[in-house]
Amino acid sequence: MEPGGGCWHLHHPRETVSAVDLGNFFVVVSHSPRADILTSYLFQAPNPALVRPQPVLEKTLLLLKTKWKKDHDYPYVCDQFKSVRQDLTVQHIKNPFTVTVYETHARIALEKVLPLIQFLLFILGFFN
Repeated sequence: MEPGGGCWHLHHPRETVSAVDLGNFFVVVSHSPRADILTSYLFQAPNPALVRPQPVLEKTLLLLKTKWKKDHDYPYVCDQFKSVRQDLTVQHIKNPFTVTVYETHARIALEKVLPLIQFLLFILGFFN
């Protein structure tokens, strides 16, 4: 979509997508029902067909918590959290749910690195 170019429209019956032009910024709004999308907007404009609205992101958060407890697959969970945060950012969603996403990701990251920190402290204590 070009700046000032109106809205995106999809003809899929379960998805409604639009973008609101705010000068140099766009707010992407989507109703994509998929919770398992991995998105990356680092090198391209967001694809509004893949942007998940907050209710879908809430389901995604629950799935990520379950995945972490079950598999402890940090690279996967981390990538998914980045994707969730990007969907929140492009839609300008800043509310208590956003805080929960960031807090949950931080807790999981601490769980991942805490054993390493404890090991390093043990080694430091061993050699002192």
